[in-house]
Amino acid sequence: MFILTPQIFSNASCFLLPAKRLIIIGLVSLALYSSVQAQGEPCGVNISPELNAYFIDEVDDIEQFTTERQSNPVTVVPVRVTNITGPTGISPLTQSDVDAAINRLNVSFAPINIVFQQCGSLNEIWDDRIKNNVDIDKFITSFTYTSGAMEVYVKPGNIAAGIAALPCPIAFQAANPNWPVSVCTEHQNWVYFNQAPNFSNYTTLQHEVGHHFSLLHTQHVVQNYHLPVDNTQLDHPYPVLDQNNNIVPGWWGRELVIRSNVPTGKNFLTANSLTSGDLVADTPADCSPYFSGSSIWPGCNEFSQRPDCSLDINLLTYEDYNGDKIYPPPAPYTLGRNYMSYWADPCRNKFTQGQYNRMAYFNIIYRQPEYTPGFCGNFTDNIQFEGTSTGLHNVTARIRHPNTPRKCNVTTSLLGNFSGMLHQNELTTHIYHNGKSNALAFANDPLKMHYAHLDCEWLEGVSTADLVAISKHILGTGTTPLDGYSIIAADANKSNSVTTFDIVELRKLILGIYSKLPNHEQPWRYIPEFIPQDVASGFDTNPFNVTVNSVQVYADYLNQGWLFYYPPSAAASQTGFDGIKIGDVNGSWPADDKSFCDQNSLEPIIPENVTLSVPASSLSVDDEVILSVKTLNFDSIEAFQFGLHIPFESVDVLSVNSSTLAGYEETENFGLNNLENNQLRTLWFDPNGVKRSLSDTSVLFSITVKAKQAIPNLSSLLYLDDVILKNEVWKGNTGGTTAPSLALFITVEESSGERSNRNNYLNNDGALSVIPNPTTGRMQILYFHKGNVSNAELKLTDANGRLVSSSQVEVRSGENTIENTDLSHAPIGVYVLQLIVGEQLYTKKVVKEQAN
Repeated sequence: MFILTPQIFSNASCFLLPAKRLIIIGLVSLALYSSVQAQGEPCGVNISPELNAYFIDEVDDIEQFTTERQSNPVTVVPVRVTNITGPTGISPLTQSDVDAAINRLNVSFAPINIVFQQCGSLNEIWDDRIKNNVDIDKFITSFTYTSGAMEVYVKPGNIAAGIAALPCPIAFQAANPNWPVSVCTEHQNWVYFNQAPNFSNYTTLQHEVGHHFSLLHTQHVVQNYHLPVDNTQLDHPYPVLDQNNNIVPGWWGRELVIRSNVPTGKNFLTANSLTSGDLVADTPADCSPYFSGSSIWPGCNEFSQRPDCSLDINLLTYEDYNGDKIYPPPAPYTLGRNYMSYWADPCRNKFTQGQYNRMAYFNIIYRQPEYTPGFCGNFTDNIQFEGTSTGLHNVTARIRHPNTPRKCNVTTSLLGNFSGMLHQNELTTHIYHNGKSNALAFANDPLKMHYAHLDCEWLEGVSTADLVAISKHILGTGTTPLDGYSIIAADANKSNSVTTFDIVELRKLILGIYSKLPNHEQPWRYIPEFIPQDVASGFDTNPFNVTVNSVQVYADYLNQGWLFYYPPSAAASQTGFDGIKIGDVNGSWPADDKSFCDQNSLEPIIPENVTLSVPASSLSVDDEVILSVKTLNFDSIEAFQFGLHIPFESVDVLSVNSSTLAGYEETENFGLNNLENNQLRTLWFDPNGVKRSLSDTSVLFSITVKAKQAIPNLSSLLYLDDVILKNEVWKGNTGGTTAPSLALFITVEESSGERSNRNNYLNNDGALSVIPNPTTGRMQILYFHKGNVSNAELKLTDANGRLVSSSQVEVRSGENTIENTDLSHAPIGVYVLQLIVGEQLYTKKVVKEQAN
C-alpha cells in the first residue's frame, strides 16, 4: 500500500464530529443604503418552535460557561471561500476582497480571540446552472464543500441577501422524534451571500458569521410581532408550561423593551430576555425596518434611520405589549447599530458583550471540534488534460475517506484549479465533468451527480484519424507507439484492453449510430497524476497493468471510487488529476475547451479544407435520381470523414452505394440513422493502413433519392456541414490535426436511366476540355453543347475551393471555344475549372506550371 508522507499531511489525527448539527435559516444582510433608507428582503425560513425551545434550554449553560471560564483561548477558524459566478464576464471577487473581508472579521471577533484564516486559495465556479440553484445545503455543497472549515459561498446579485446555518443538535433532535426532518441541515458549516461586493465592503459577513456562531436576529422572532394588539391581550415574560412543566411547543414570549424587575409594578418571574427575542440580555428590543406599511411591524418605519445613522423618534413609534416605546431605548441599549439587526449596513458596527459570550460558548462547545486548520492547503492543485498544463474547466471531484465522515467536494475553475482539504491519507475519488446539458445525470447519487453531456461532447476530439491510430497500434505498424494516455483513450468499450471492438464502438459514435459510448458514464476518465508520473515507463507500456511501490494495482485506478494512498514520492503539487478524453487517441481535443457543441440549434459551419460543388438542379415530386459524389485530387489519402446535410423534408434516401475503396462499405461506413435530422455521415480508412488514390471524377459514393416535394434548386439544400461531422481528410498525418484539401462535386443522374424533362443535358466527362493542360497561363476551353443558345457561368477555383475568377459566357449548339481564360498571375498549383450550364455542372482539373 502507499504511505502518505508527513510533509503532505502534518496533522494526521482528526477530531470526532460533535453530536451537533445545523439548521438553515433565511437571513437578510443589509447592504444597499441610499440617502434616506436601506433596502433588503424578508427572511426566507424562520426558526422552528422546537429549535427555539432548544436554544432557550441552552441559556443556562451559556451563563455557567461565561461565569466559569477564565479567558477565551485563541482559536483558529479556517475559512474556505468559493466565488460562484457565471460563464461570462470577469469574476467580481478577488483575493484582495477576501483578504479585506477576513481582516474585518478578525477585528470584529478579536474580543473573544477568534482568528479567521483563509484555507487554501480562492475557489471559483463559473456555471450559471450551479449559481442559480437555490438549494445550498444539498446542491451547491455537492459541487464545492469541505468538512473542517467554515464554507463561505459568494454569488453576484443585486440584493444583498444571505443565508447561514446555525448549530442544531443531533442528540436533541433524537430525543424529540416529532421534530420536522427539515429542522437540521445535512451540511454543517456554511454561510452564503447573494452579492459578492458585500463580502468585503459591508457588514454582511459579520452578520452571517454571527449566525454561524448561533446568534439570532435582534428582532427575533417574527411570529411574536404579529399585531394589532388589543387592550385585553396579556404579556407573558415567562414561558408557558404544560402539565409536565415543559415549554409548550410553538410558544415563547416576545422580547420586551423592559425585560427585568423594575420598580414599576412589572415584577417578572424570570428575566424576559432568557426566554424570548434573541435570548441575549444586553441587546435592545428591536423591530425590522423592512416591513413598513404591513401589520407585522407597525411603527417601525423604513425611513426612520437617517443618513448619519441616527433614528427619528417621530417615525420609530413601535411599542411593546406593555406600551413601552422601542425608541428611545432604555440605557444602556443602542438601537440601529447591532450587526445582527436589519438596520442599514453602513450603520452596523457592534456585537454586545452578551453576544460575544454566546458566540464564545458555541465556538468552544460546537464549532472548534469541527475545524481542522492543520489541513489547510493540503489539497490545492489542478485537473489537467492528459499530462499537459491545460486545465480542465468545470470538473467536480468528490473525495471521501474510509475512516471518517469528513469529506471534500471541489469543482475546477476556468483554469482547471481547485482548493480543498484532505482529512486522511487514505481516500477515494469520484470525478465527473459537468457537460453542457441542463439535465442532471445521477441526480439522486451525491457522488455521481453531474450535468449530462450532449451527443457532440462525446464526439469532441474523436475522429477517423483516431481509428487509424488504434488500427496501427493493434497491427503494430504505427511509426510512433501510443503512450499510456492514448491507450486508455482507445479503450472505448471499457474492457481494459485495446482491440478491434474499440474501433467498432468509436466508428458507431462518429457515424451517429451511438449518441454516447454505452459502457461509459461520461466521455472522460480521470486518474491521479502521480500514476503516470511515478510509473511512467510501465504506464506507457501497459496502463492496464500498473505497479506502484511494489503494489500491482492493474487498472483499478481507472475506476471511480478506487481506494488509494498518495505514495511517498508524491509532492504536495502532485495531488491533482489527469483527464483523458475517451476516443481521442491523437490528443486533438480543443485545448481552449471551445467548440460548436451547444444545446441550441446552430447555423451550418462550412468546412475549410473540403469543398463540395452541387448543381442547381431542380426536381419534381417523386423524381428518383442518383447523386454521385465525385472527387478531384484524391491522391494518397489515408482516411476521411464527411458530414452531409441532406434535407429529410424534401427527399427520401433510398440507398447508398460506396466506391471500390478497400474497407468502404455501406453497412459499416455510413451513418444513416439521423436522416430525419438532415444528417448523413460517412467515414473511411484503409484497414491495412494503405494510402489510396482515385483518378479525377471518380465516384466516391452515390446516394439514390426520391423527391418528396418540388425542389427548385438542389444546391441550396445539399452541403457539407462541420456541425454534423467535422469534414476532414488525412494524408498520412493521422497523428495531427492538419489535413490536405479535397474537392468534391455532385452530378445528378436519373436512377431509371431515362432523362427527366428538366435535366436534358447530363454531365459528360468528355464534353469539356482545356488546351493546353498543364498550362503556364492562357488556355482555351472547348465545350460541346447539345442544346440551344444559353448563358453559362465559368468559374475557376484553387484546390481549397477559393474562387480565383468568375465570368459569364454564352454557349451555342455544337462545339464552343472559350478564349482568354488566364492563370498567368496565379501561383503554381492545381485548379478546378467549373462550367455551369443551366442545371448542369461540368468540371476539369487544371495544372498551372512554371514557365520556362
